[in-house]
Amino acid sequence: MNAPKLTVVAPTALMLLATGTAQAAPDEWGLGALRDPFVAEDPAQDPVVSLGGYFRLRGDVFDNLDLNRGPTPTTGETVFPVPIDDPEHDDTLTSSNLRLRLEPHIRVGWEVNVHAVIDCLDNVVLGSTPANSNRWAGMSAATTSQEPPEDSLRVKRAWAEIGTPIGLLTAGRMGVQWGLGMLANDGNCLDCDLGNTVDSIGLAIPVGGQIVGLSYDVASTGPQFSPWGGVGQAIDRDPSDDVKSLSVAFLQANTPAVRHIKLAAQEPRHVVDYGLVASYRWQAIDFPVTSAGAAEPTAAQAVSRDLSGVLLDAFVAWETSHNLLEFEGAVMRARMADASLIPGLHTGEITALQWGGVLRDTFQATEMLRLRAEVGVASGDAAPGFGARPSADRDRAREGDLDAPQLALPDDTEITNFRFHPDYHVDLILWREIIGTVTDALYAKPTVSFGPIQGVTFEAAVIYSQAMEAASTPTGDAGLGVEADFAVRYRSFDRFVMALEYGTLFPLSGLDNLAPERSATRAQRVHGTFGVLF
Repeated sequence: MNAPKLTVVAPTALMLLATGTAQAAPDEWGLGALRDPFVAEDPAQDPVVSLGGYFRLRGDVFDNLDLNRGPTPTTGETVFPVPIDDPEHDDTLTSSNLRLRLEPHIRVGWEVNVHAVIDCLDNVVLGSTPANSNRWAGMSAATTSQEPPEDSLRVKRAWAEIGTPIGLLTAGRMGVQWGLGMLANDGNCLDCDLGNTVDSIGLAIPVGGQIVGLSYDVASTGPQFSPWGGVGQAIDRDPSDDVKSLSVAFLQANTPAVRHIKLAAQEPRHVVDYGLVASYRWQAIDFPVTSAGAAEPTAAQAVSRDLSGVLLDAFVAWETSHNLLEFEGAVMRARMADASLIPGLHTGEITALQWGGVLRDTFQATEMLRLRAEVGVASGDAAPGFGARPSADRDRAREGDLDAPQLALPDDTEITNFRFHPDYHVDLILWREIIGTVTDALYAKPTVSFGPIQGVTFEAAVIYSQAMEAASTPTGDAGLGVEADFAVRYRSFDRFVMALEYGTLFPLSGLDNLAPERSATRAQRVHGTFGVLF
């Protein structure tokens, strides 16, 4: 046995090992066997590094997105921020931001790859980091330069893909995309912001021309401790408070090349993609509060969550030479024994039953003219407000709210509003900015696009929206609004892209204010995007 010999090795040799110089020195002590067997000295193939990503610059003009309806009676705030200086007479905001996204890909071997997503100056607002050292007497007018923000570099994802004899193994922190992106959306589009990122280990296995996918995800691990006082490997303090998921997926997905071949064939000239995923999530206990200065949580701070939830999501896409019909639908059922954020104060059981779906059809009328019809629906909740992004400091919803928690303990213990992913963009104003995402809603959206002509495409869409639960709107009327959106997009052969979009929302009575009694008025938005893809 070699291990006991380590106790009598000279200190000098141990120091050489610790500093990483032992391998360069003569192996007088016969320590070569101690080298890491997982580190290859002579790799069969040098890694090949490639770089993808994009640079983008965006600008916006928001006009009257508060709908001139006055402050919400329950919060005293408008439904969209207004200028600080003169909110009664000026309701136009302007802003611009940028991002540089780097996506390095490291090919270690033919079937081994490592990927990452790194954002530089992620959505930094232009002019938001003035150089304080150059200011005179605290006046912003004296600023002559910009400083980098503290979080100017964000490593968002890092994962590996390994081809094995039975399938593709993936592991790490990665984006997830499913179906149309209605629920699981990786946020990789040029104008996206909030893509799903998961810590996951997955295996995709080809079975009879289909793919069976298995994945194990860790959404949260709770408190940690470090045996070395903040350096080295941190360790999960208690596995019982982990939020974990197991998923099984069955799908058929054709690559663009295969799709082109099938559509060009004589018979049959169509392509069908489909998928079904079932996911189970659970958590036993939670530590919502940790005492100030405490080295670790105590058993008295634990809340028995006893969370369990099941999600089913299915999609299908049927494409012919002139038409593409797509559908995605999802349903989620969950229960939690205790939703308390304060240890010792119990709320009792809460439940959730939510569902939603999208159906859209794209018809290629001519080589450059495309017609699209889309209908989306998301289940609602009878509690006031939409529950798209409720604040944690609000105890319950009240009549007149546009957004609020959908629980009102102890009477209302069920959450039934389904929420689309925020990066599934339906419009420019109502769902994307004012409410935040599609929830508790039914919408219909016809779209016409023409192009490209010398790289330029024109697009026009009309979106009608109403609430599924009329009680969710500030007035109790289901109608929310009619929005018209127009866009001009350009893409060059060398991957320069530019888009200019204009939207105007004509609000319906559901968005009016009852106290003070004011009707919502028309809102407008101009949205510009400038990008370089690489």
